Amino acid sequence: MKRRTRNPRGEGTVYERADRPGTWVAELTIAGKRTRQHFPSEKLAKSALARLRQGASPFSGRASLGAWLARWVEIVPRSGVEAKTAQYYGSIVRNQWLTHPLSRSPIGEIGWEDVRNALEDLRASGLSRTTVGHARAVLSAAYTAAIKARVVTANPVLLAKVPGHSTAPRVRQFRMSQAVYKQISDVVLKHDGRPPNEDGRPRTLRAYVEVIARTGLRPGEALALKWGDVPIKDQIIYVRRALKQVGSHWTVGPPKTALSSRDVPFTADLVPILFQLRHRENDPGPEAWVFPSPFDPTKPDNPVRLAKIVRKLFDAAGLTGWTPRDLRALHATLLLSEGHEMTVVSRRLGHSEAVTTYRYYAGVVTAADRRAGDGTMWDSPRVPKPTTQDHGSGESAEPDTRAS
Repeated sequence: MKRRTRNPRGEGTVYERADRPGTWVAELTIAGKRTRQHFPSEKLAKSALARLRQGASPFSGRASLGAWLARWVEIVPRSGVEAKTAQYYGSIVRNQWLTHPLSRSPIGEIGWEDVRNALEDLRASGLSRTTVGHARAVLSAAYTAAIKARVVTANPVLLAKVPGHSTAPRVRQFRMSQAVYKQISDVVLKHDGRPPNEDGRPRTLRAYVEVIARTGLRPGEALALKWGDVPIKDQIIYVRRALKQVGSHWTVGPPKTALSSRDVPFTADLVPILFQLRHRENDPGPEAWVFPSPFDPTKPDNPVRLAKIVRKLFDAAGLTGWTPRDLRALHATLLLSEGHEMTVVSRRLGHSEAVTTYRYYAGVVTAADRRAGDGTMWDSPRVPKPTTQDHGSGESAEPDTRAS
């Protein structure tokens, strides 16, 4: 006979199996589905039951989609998601989904056709394909969380595509070469040759541009560097932080992904530029920012302000629309075109997986592509098959098959 022990709140049970003495079971019913876990002691079973109760969702498939989305937005910041991402999820839910009639439907009764129609409504309301794609991704993440919470059993968003949106991977095509990099370097060097700023601080724009172009760092990663992260003589940069915008504020936090924390070597050409920058800053300590704000040296510089300056310089140089982010793409493009492996470039960029690098830079012409184009398979022309016609020698071109 099973010996049952109810928890203090009366939700679920803990009991010892009669057919297996010493085996304890934590049992809880979540959204109509019974969950059981086995443990070697009653203490462990009670602890597991408490964890199950904390993760149990009060929702069921009859609850509205809007009710679940409102609950999910509250859970997201505590699930390990970055504050910036959680805030963006909340804005998508409030602006796109909670105002849509689909949010009043029971979450367990929504099919993929309903989601598709909702995406078409968002597209027809004037939203761009990118914004609708983000709304679809957020709704899919909410359904994935609902599956884990046993609220629903399937994700209908997976079968609904954004209207008019191609599912093919995005391939970035850049007019990038060593000549373009020299053009950028010249215009930035000319800018730094001007007089200092009004507050007397020297201009550091050249070092900012050169660091991103020569290492492939994200602009936020470059601005979050401290001099302790840049041992110049070792020719390496330790990426451990990133500057991110959360609402209207800029905060320093961990990099974008786990693999974004990385060590990035750089060439000797960057050494004198960094030494010059450090000398201009009067040899700051290891905790000083490499690119401090001209208004408050205790804070990193503002990326929006720098992006405006860089865009003006690039526009004047004929590179219309270029931003500091494109310098990172320039770095990846030049490495791939010189024949470096995709995995090596992916590690330098801090991508979570090499397929991300391939998705964006599959259109880059590499050294292997050039070797394939210079192959010798077409060097030897085809020799026509001999015929029976006379070739001028008075003899037949047919081989003599008679016995000798």
